[in-house]
Amino acid sequence: HPGEKIELAANASSTENEATALLLHEGYRAVYTVLDMALDASTAVPVHPLPAGVEVRPVLPEHYPLIAASIHEAYQREYDDGRFNEDYSADINLARLKDPQHDPTLWQVAWDGDQVAGQVVPLVENGEAEIFEVSVRPAWRRRGLARSLLSLGLHALRARGICVIRLRTSKEFRTRAKDLYHSVGFRVVKEFPRYRK
Repeated sequence: HPGEKIELAANASSTENEATALLLHEGYRAVYTVLDMALDASTAVPVHPLPAGVEVRPVLPEHYPLIAASIHEAYQREYDDGRFNEDYSADINLARLKDPQHDPTLWQVAWDGDQVAGQVVPLVENGEAEIFEVSVRPAWRRRGLARSLLSLGLHALRARGICVIRLRTSKEFRTRAKDLYHSVGFRVVKEFPRYRK
């Protein structure tokens, strides 16, 4: 429509030099970057204690809606003006958690009384693991909870003999997720800038 603003989007990974050059030449700019990270199989992951008053409990089917709501709350206001937030409502998160691929015995869900404070949700497929979800609700952040849950999740995966463990995160998350993953031994394998014009 004449006079209305539009925004064009394109992707090129850090190894796609020609595509990157084309996008930059055409006036696109990178607005955020998805990082593909992998855990070095030789890295010893220390166990980090849970914060006081928080415990991990086995996941029951009736917990799924609370976990889905916790994930939804954790991702609010991750980007300025919410421009690049993925719109995963609690209902969408619930449907994703109920996918038969998931094994809730691997999930690390932190409880503070009757409230879910945060979660780490690994997903195993073909003998390899993806850390599908790492999130902590704002009221429980900056207490070491994500690091504790992540270390528990990594130990659970290794106890099952899984050596290849990967995850994806955004370089720009305000929670500094990249720093958390670096601290337990993950390294960036590849970057995927998201370009906008």
